[in-house]
Amino acid sequence: MISREEIDNLANLARLDLDEAQKATIAKDLGNILDYVKQLKEAEGLDKVEVEDYVATNVMRKDEVINETGKLSSNLVEAAPKHNEQYVRVKKIL
Repeated sequence: MISREEIDNLANLARLDLDEAQKATIAKDLGNILDYVKQLKEAEGLDKVEVEDYVATNVMRKDEVINETGKLSSNLVEAAPKHNEQYVRVKKIL
């Protein structure tokens, strides 16, 4: 079980203003968490568990260049109703 002094110290470090009911609840919850961690540490057979290396494989498609540089943008400019060599002409919007 965690002591009141430790709860007060943690509340002070976290800049929390806790009343007595909240401190009791936090003490109970932290005590339960610490007990669970203690149970995990005492578990038998953990040294027998082998950790397998995880190998990540890429399931995505390969990156391939589909269009030549600038060809797509020039096709888009040519498809516009009003265009110059490199620009699309649009109406003024103010």
